[in-house]
Amino acid sequence: MTKNQEIYRKQLLARIHTHPQYKIIKDNDAWGDWLSVRFGVSSSKELSLKELNKILDILNNKCEDEIDLKPDFAGRNMIKSDKITTKQNQKIYVLANELCWDEMKLLRFVKRQIGYYVLTLKTLSKKQANKVIIGLEAVMKSEVKKRNKA
Repeated sequence: MTKNQEIYRKQLLARIHTHPQYKIIKDNDAWGDWLSVRFGVSSSKELSLKELNKILDILNNKCEDEIDLKPDFAGRNMIKSDKITTKQNQKIYVLANELCWDEMKLLRFVKRQIGYYVLTLKTLSKKQANKVIIGLEAVMKSEVKKRNKA
């Protein structure tokens, strides 16, 4: 996240936390629940810039208030420096495509590499993504050796 994005993020958080609608929700001890129902998080500090803008639009009645909004994992990962990078994500999918693996086979492989199932690669840390990449590259080398022997 760039310095300007960090400043903008802090401005959005300040605008949200000083908004009259927010204060009403917060006074009723419902802010965490409000966020959980819409974004699947308990604190606005976990949200992306796009999601923070969405909250402001909802509070200002500029858009419909919906539940179960689609999470912006890519935006959230920008906030956390330890989350999978876009390059890592792309590398994993390139390797999986070269192996002719579908999404399910890839996610089962990820489970073997990190020890638990994930619904999306966006939830991986950089370290976990590296484990997956190293594993996929090892599988690729093994496949190449098999093809050369045949």
